[in-house]
Parts: sequence; structure tokens; C-alpha cells
Amino acid sequence: MNLSSRQLIALSGFGFVLSLIIHLMAIFDWYQVPNTIIMILTAGVLLVWLQSSKNLKILQKAYPDQHPWKTLFTMGPEWIKYLLYLFIIYAVLNFALMMSFGSGNNYLNFEVSQSKLRGLSGFWIAFYVLGLVNGFTLLIHSKKIQDKSN
Repeated sequence: MNLSSRQLIALSGFGFVLSLIIHLMAIFDWYQVPNTIIMILTAGVLLVWLQSSKNLKILQKAYPDQHPWKTLFTMGPEWIKYLLYLFIIYAVLNFALMMSFGSGNNYLNFEVSQSKLRGLSGFWIAFYVLGLVNGFTLLIHSKKIQDKSN
């Protein structure tokens, strides 16, 4: 599946907002989210990651002298890099906090408790923000190519 930059931005933006809402609901224990929504958001993260890695390969070919992650961060605004770093660090710390709650004696417990949902949704947020950054960077790259051809 190939997503355009705009489709990646739309999917990532929708996933980010929904993940943030679910994350806040998990933190404040407002509502137990159905497993179907959890699976859809997880599948969305997979789509965003696969498309983002394809986009990184495109950036690598366009700018072979620069690491694709560096290209990703230098083409966009400076603050976006720090925002992504913040969400990645938050996701890791949030996951560590979730692991501290433990799952009891049953290691193969597939019930998604509020603490597990909080840990999972933190990673969703980080990956969807990565998709937003990636989509905007490829959009900027595409516009630069169009400007050169005109």
C-alpha cells in the first residue's frame, strides 16, 4: 500500500488525536476502550510505520550524503524534532510505568487493562507523530522538486 504525503498526514493526524483521547481516558480511568478500536489503532500504527520507512528510503535517495533521519529533521521546523523526541521519551517512560504495575501471575493475559492501554497508547502517540513529521517532510521535499522543475 502506497500512501501519498497528504494521506499519511491525514491518517497520522487522525490516529494521533484518537490515541491522545484514548490515552487521557486511560490515565483518568474514564472508559474501557473496546479491543476492536485497540486493534484498529495498532494496525494504523503499522501502516504509518511502513509508509514512513518507505518515505525515509525516498529521502535517502534524494539526499545520499545525509542520514535520512537528519534530513527528516532539517527540512521541517526546528521545534518538530523536539516534539518527536518528547513523545518518544514519554512513550518509553510511560511503558516503564505500565510494566511496574505488572500483570499478576498470568504472563499470557491478553486483557487490556487501563494500565496496559496507557502504555500502549503512549507508543501510538509517538508513532503517529513520527508519521506526521514524515508526511510533512516528504510534502516539503515534493514541493522543492516541483519548484525546481518549473
